[in-house]
Amino acid sequence: MQSEPWRFVAFPEETSRDALDMTTMSLVWHYTALIRFPAIYASGFVDVSRRGFSPPQLPVAWFSADQYWERTVRFRWKKSVGENPWNLREMYVNGLFAARIGVAPSSAPLNWTAIRIQAHISTKTARQLVQVADECGADPRDWFGSLTPVPRREWQSIQSFNGTEWSEVLPNRHDKGEPAASVALG
Repeated sequence: MQSEPWRFVAFPEETSRDALDMTTMSLVWHYTALIRFPAIYASGFVDVSRRGFSPPQLPVAWFSADQYWERTVRFRWKKSVGENPWNLREMYVNGLFAARIGVAPSSAPLNWTAIRIQAHISTKTARQLVQVADECGADPRDWFGSLTPVPRREWQSIQSFNGTEWSEVLPNRHDKGEPAASVALG
């Protein structure tokens, strides 16, 4: 792996996707397993992930600018030890269904460089995250986040993957604060 400075250090002259104008970007997505979605919905927010982080590192609510699928999510669902993770279609065929919550970039305003700095992610941990991204074919420049939970009122889209494409789960209902009991997944 060739070291790329943008992965670890922010440069003022940077013109990569880290420096994108957040006002022109489409939605950023919190990707998850469909089985986890009812709990996320019931909580009323996309919470910060506390897994793998300990003080002084701060937990992050993770989002991706990848408009199809954040490949690092699938890294945890491998066919068997030593094999490559399933792609989104293979996951669906094998009963691992995916969901995603879309928010405006302003709801997850921190890019990868800012997340690393503001969440106090160590260089060692940052390198490990980038290594996982490399193994999965993901791009850390797609990573965005918030150091605080992102409330349901900021969700603009809730979708599930139907084996072929992403489709709305709750068209025009999620922003009205309906109770979790009204969520129909399938």
